[in-house]
Amino acid sequence: MEISKRFNRAKNSGAKRFGRRKERNYKLRTKTDFSLGLPNYYNQQDGISINELIEGALETNQDLAASRLEIERAKARLNQVRLRPNPTLEFEQSSGAIIGSPGGGQFTVGASLPIEIYGRRDARINVAQIEIQASEAEIRNRERILVANILTNYSEALSALRELDATERLLDLDLQTARFVQIRVNEGETSPLELSLLQGEVERLRSAFGRSYGEKIQRRSGSRGGDGDFRRLDSFNRLRDCKRAGSERQPSFDWLGCRNQIAVNRHD
Repeated sequence: MEISKRFNRAKNSGAKRFGRRKERNYKLRTKTDFSLGLPNYYNQQDGISINELIEGALETNQDLAASRLEIERAKARLNQVRLRPNPTLEFEQSSGAIIGSPGGGQFTVGASLPIEIYGRRDARINVAQIEIQASEAEIRNRERILVANILTNYSEALSALRELDATERLLDLDLQTARFVQIRVNEGETSPLELSLLQGEVERLRSAFGRSYGEKIQRRSGSRGGDGDFRRLDSFNRLRDCKRAGSERQPSFDWLGCRNQIAVNRHD
């Protein structure tokens, strides 16, 4: 009985404060059953680690595969230039019967062995060896660039996932607050303006959530790196693997020096 009297007293006081608007049922313009959930792009148990992502990209990258074939060709050229010129053996026979001299025949045997002087053979070998080193250095440089791009996109995707999760939590909190304010408005204890302001904040967070989700999808598509699949990320703590993978492939620009050395040897 006492609780009923208090409720009626609060109801009447709300009616005096907001007039007949207490009978109006203010409803939240957002869906009350709105449930968000991060898509299945994050899996701590079965997710792909950053090292697996990098290894897959390095194995399936077509540019790197073509560069590896260039190394094989350079090694074949090295084996070829290491060979010495073959000696030549010549046989020659002439007969005088054609011109009416049966006894004027001649038989000649000759042999020749090319000899390279001034270190030409050694220069060719050096050029072939430097070409191999240059090709290997170029592959390392391309691997470094590919790994750097994957790590950058991976970090950006994890950052977007963090932002997406935080936005989802804020949106859920504002939805709960809006429901509570809606009840207070329906009971006449709060002005409808407060509910309208809260609805605007909910819509803003909804828009931010959609924008963050779109950015994450875009960064995910840029993080595949070859044929790597980015849909199953593992733990955020795997960022330490990013640092380790990057340190294993430091920038290598020695292939520029190799190219210059090749030009010098060929000029000589």
